[in-house]
Amino acid sequence: MLIRHALQKLTPFIVEICQIAGTPGLSLAVLHENKEIYQFHFGYRDVAAKLPTDENTTYPIASLTKAFTSSIAGILVDEERLEWTTRLRDIIPEYKRSDTAANITITDLLNHRTGLPSYDALWLLSNNYLPLKRTEAIPILNYVPAVRPLRTDFIYNNMAYEVIGQTIEKVTDSKYAAVLKSRILEPLGLNRTVYTDAPADMENSAKAYAPLENGEPVEIPPAVQGEDAIIGPAGGIRSSVKDMLSIYKAFMEAANFEIENKGQPDPKNPFKQMHQLWRGMLCIWLGKGSTACYFGT
Repeated sequence: MLIRHALQKLTPFIVEICQIAGTPGLSLAVLHENKEIYQFHFGYRDVAAKLPTDENTTYPIASLTKAFTSSIAGILVDEERLEWTTRLRDIIPEYKRSDTAANITITDLLNHRTGLPSYDALWLLSNNYLPLKRTEAIPILNYVPAVRPLRTDFIYNNMAYEVIGQTIEKVTDSKYAAVLKSRILEPLGLNRTVYTDAPADMENSAKAYAPLENGEPVEIPPAVQGEDAIIGPAGGIRSSVKDMLSIYKAFMEAANFEIENKGQPDPKNPFKQMHQLWRGMLCIWLGKGSTACYFGT
């Protein structure tokens, strides 16, 4: 296959980039037409012990977590426990503003079109230190000044996904971690995908590192760790390449089923509302006359 051959030719360049950037370990896989066509593992999950990476090594997946969070919202919409147009203030009355941002909806939060700034420097400091608590997320959204009118511009906002996580907890009366496990992880049989409450030193888990100027990796504390860590619904999941392949296969199967069945969800697949989650919502100016659309996942 030409695509597989092209990816294999890129492997030396991937290794070189990792070495230049000071990335001690990497696991990479590619799906094409919902089939795995490439998998590659580089370096170490533990530099000091020289433990290699493999398909079951867990890494922080950072903002890929957002696909899980938006998918849980889709499940709740499918069950009529939530609507895409539901206003945040109607679920969390502590959210109070006097401007147009008072009317932000679930869709606005998921698609980064609230007009509110993210202020990422507030919640993530050096050495992966999280200075804020989850209870401070709503007060922050109450306080920050809007920088653009509602639904007019794309402004990436991690705090918005933290608030979506809290919305999920309010609607289900369960912790986000429990909902994630029961609605997505267990149905798909994902035993290498965990949330922030999992121990950082779980077996076959990549340690966190920061590179020095010469590219030497230095171990630092793990990111977004703890039973109730802020920004968990935005970036707190750890997973492996093997599990991520299963997840994205399920995404594609759910989307294709809805296309073939006029929007009806696959009863055997945990992912619902794919026609909404994968619909372009807001054009993003990329410069030189080109645009792109941001999707819900």
